[in-house]
Amino acid sequence: MLRPAVFPAGEPIQDFEAPVWDPLFSVASGTWVDVPVPPLAAGASDVQLLAVRFVDPGHPESDLGPRYRLWLRNNSPEAIVTPFDVLALASNDQQFAAELPQASARLDGIEASEIVSVDLRLPVGALSLARDERGRPAPFSRLHVVVDSRGEISTDAIPTNNGAIVSRLDVLPVDPALFSADQSSGSVGSLLTLSGEGLGPEPGQVVVSVGDLQLNAQIEGWYDLGIRVQLPVLQLAEAQDVQLLVIRGDGVASNPLPFKLLPAEADGLPPALDDQARVEF
Repeated sequence: MLRPAVFPAGEPIQDFEAPVWDPLFSVASGTWVDVPVPPLAAGASDVQLLAVRFVDPGHPESDLGPRYRLWLRNNSPEAIVTPFDVLALASNDQQFAAELPQASARLDGIEASEIVSVDLRLPVGALSLARDERGRPAPFSRLHVVVDSRGEISTDAIPTNNGAIVSRLDVLPVDPALFSADQSSGSVGSLLTLSGEGLGPEPGQVVVSVGDLQLNAQIEGWYDLGIRVQLPVLQLAEAQDVQLLVIRGDGVASNPLPFKLLPAEADGLPPALDDQARVEF
């Protein structure tokens, strides 16, 4: 699986006058659409914010705020070689203020027609920026995202497609993706830790495809970025190449992850296969 490139952090921005942004394309989670490229005059350029997605909620005990992923595209037929910043800022309204929690990345430029994804993690203060009905700290309510937040690309002909202000609760999660397991093989009934992203805060399913069988692994722990499972128990005469698949709570499935499933240890035989472990699609 490809992961976003790592970019150096940009400098905090002190002032920004946002135009009325063009609306982002609205699609369901797990759905991708082709965003049309606007026509440009000769010599003009255009960088466009295509989408923003939620990656993970962060970890306050580790001083980490929530992480978001932005996709941007160079709509120009020529490379843009001017460095520019990509910004995410937490707020409780439509207004920008320099003291609000913000994160930015610095790009050296972008190739002609290139689409780039950028991950930005807000400061942990974003998680306590608001107050709930009982006066307790609560997360921010609005997310400001801006491409070329300092207006450094002087030839940008359509600055209104560079950003958006979105409700935190309306930001869809990234598609579920499995990156790796903590081991490349394991015996039936053993414990396995999977790492990935976009897995969701609530448990879904982890499916193990063994030949024509699709079996549920038993969930031992679940987090947006990782899952702990017990592999299903079944009789195997020899090692089998299987695939692991995560089905998130909303029904969106991840990429398959290859894995080698080994027979039970010699010190005991597994019980007969439980039909309840089968997954029906």
